[in-house]
Amino acid sequence: MFGITGKHLQPINSLTRILDPDCDTEKLGAWGILYLCCGAMAGGNTEWHETVKNGDTFICSNHLARAIQGADVPTSEDFAIKFGDLIKEWCNSEHAIAVAEKRMEKYRGKISDTGFICNKIWLTLAYILNSLQDMSMEELLGLDCKTWVSVLGSKVQSYGWPELFFASGLILTADSSVSWDKMATAIYNMNKPHKEDLDQLFRHYAGKNQFSKPVNTRLRTDQLKKGMRLKLQNGWEAIVVEECCGNILRAKVFGDFTETGSVYAHEIVAAEVDGKWVEVKMTELQTQFQKEINFLRGQ
Repeated sequence: MFGITGKHLQPINSLTRILDPDCDTEKLGAWGILYLCCGAMAGGNTEWHETVKNGDTFICSNHLARAIQGADVPTSEDFAIKFGDLIKEWCNSEHAIAVAEKRMEKYRGKISDTGFICNKIWLTLAYILNSLQDMSMEELLGLDCKTWVSVLGSKVQSYGWPELFFASGLILTADSSVSWDKMATAIYNMNKPHKEDLDQLFRHYAGKNQFSKPVNTRLRTDQLKKGMRLKLQNGWEAIVVEECCGNILRAKVFGDFTETGSVYAHEIVAAEVDGKWVEVKMTELQTQFQKEINFLRGQ
């Protein structure tokens, strides 16, 4: 099933037992949303693309004889796609959305608008999943196969609800009608004591921290701190020694030779933040001062 094995889901299994000790992964339930979100994150991570690309095709062991005879039998991927279609349908169920809105109404105005939307979207799917917890795979998907065999060799895999949720996430990663990112945000905010664990889990599948604040794309000269590395207009680099005062800061400049001296605000084009160069702009007063200087110079 897209190259997924039990070991790929072990990090989610471990945290699920902490977040929801009473959940039964043998049955449908809201617990599956975490697997769905992690699968969707993996779907956007190029490292996981290789896992999917190199995965064997598996068919139900009960269908092996038919497959050998040349019959067209469903693969584990077909199984996952069918479940993904159900997830998409449930996320957009008018009845479930109405129920979620009614249950969330008491929180309106008590949490942020973004938090309200994220929780409502999570609750919409959670409501459906919990309502269907007693339904079997055969009832929902027309097949309840515990053992899947590779068509290319002797490999054998077992696929249950966790694998189906994760695989569905892989399929739905780019589907805008399934707001898995908002559901992930809801899970993150509902489990504040375990935010670090969730950060680590999401980073594992997404290849990045989903909830870290983005690095500023621009800095002002008055935000430059002592020790920051700068890039100057002429291509030289410098390190801030004394922070900006007026239109000048002091820096150790690495040019034709190294010296410490004054650097004008308009000479600074970028600063290094977390290993990346970020554009630097002047303050309004510095910009006005530079315009006056340019006017006097006839520029």
